[in-house]
Amino acid sequence: MNLHELFVEKLQEVAGAEKLLVAGLPALINASSDAELQAALAEHLKQTETQVTRIADVHASLRLKPKSRTCKPMAALVADGAKAALAKPAGEIRDLAMLGAAQRVEYFEIAVYLSTISLAKTLGYGDATNLLVENLLEEQKAADHLKKISKSLLERAQDEAFK
Repeated sequence: MNLHELFVEKLQEVAGAEKLLVAGLPALINASSDAELQAALAEHLKQTETQVTRIADVHASLRLKPKSRTCKPMAALVADGAKAALAKPAGEIRDLAMLGAAQRVEYFEIAVYLSTISLAKTLGYGDATNLLVENLLEEQKAADHLKKISKSLLERAQDEAFK
């Protein structure tokens, strides 16, 4: 395997990861009882759909056939989120479980984009790098937003626990 082949493999994995997330986010959106969390997840779903398109654009920029590869870590993270969405009863605790799953997804995506961008830069794939950086910046912003929501939900859950 050479550097280009490694990049293509990682690009296919990130494509697969984002497609899994598009399929998994609606369950979290529907299960959330917190309006701010629900809105953040819905916004991230829209961003993820755009990111899937950008990844296809990366393929096109390099004259590669758009292809995705199963991303086992993302499949496990999405399954974790789905499990959290089924927790009973609905409320802050379930929202916190889903939020934790969503945060793990964001940090995984950030790591994947950072390594894929490094490969693209090293190979001199400027257009690919720029498109992947756009996705990375959205992931970082989403992670920061979820962190803020987490603080708010934790405070409410704590207040509820001491009533």
